[in-house]
Amino acid sequence: RVHGATSLMAEACFACQKTVEGSILKAVGHSYHPACFVCVACRQPFPDGNFLLLDNDVFCSQKCIDERHSSETCKGCKQTISLSVGSISALEGKWHVECFVCTHCRKSIADGRFNVLAGMPFCSEACVDLHKGPSPCIVCKQPIVGAPSLNLAKGSVHSACFACKDCAAAFAENVFYQGADGALLCRLCSDARGAAA
Repeated sequence: RVHGATSLMAEACFACQKTVEGSILKAVGHSYHPACFVCVACRQPFPDGNFLLLDNDVFCSQKCIDERHSSETCKGCKQTISLSVGSISALEGKWHVECFVCTHCRKSIADGRFNVLAGMPFCSEACVDLHKGPSPCIVCKQPIVGAPSLNLAKGSVHSACFACKDCAAAFAENVFYQGADGALLCRLCSDARGAAA
C-alpha cells in the first residue's frame, strides 16, 4: 500500500531520477512522480494503491512477479511455477505439487515415494506394469491378457504356446530346454539340435 502523501519539497524521483516538482508520492522508502510509481513488469499504475514488493521492486500482481522472476516450468503441465506456490524437485525437473501425480492412475505422489519408467513418475510397481501394457508371450509374441499363462525365467508364455517348437509335443512334467535361438524344446529335440550343431 502506498504509505505517503504529498509534499511540496523538491526531491529526485526514484524511478526516473528527475526532480519532482509539485506532488511527491512516497512509497517503500523512496519518492516518485505519481505517474512514475508503476509496476516494474507491466508498467501499469496502482489505482487502488495496493502493490507487491519483491527485491525492492514494486509489482501489481503475482503474475507480473512470476513473469519477471520465475523461470521454472512445471514438468507436468508445462506452465510457469509461481514463486508463491509450493513445488517439488524430482526427475530432473520442477513440478507443481498438484501436478506430481502417477502417470498411470493420476494419484498424487507428493509424499516422495514413487517408481520411474521412461523418466515419468508412478505411484506403484503395479501402475508401472499396467502402463507398460500386457507382457508379450515369448513364443508367439502376442500380449498375454486374460489367457492362462506361465511365468518362466526368460518371460511369460501362454499355456497354449507352452510346447516344443520343433515337434509341438507338450512338455512332460513341465521339463523343457531352451535352444540357442530362445525356442522352447523338449529333451529329444534339444538333443537333436545339439547333435546337429
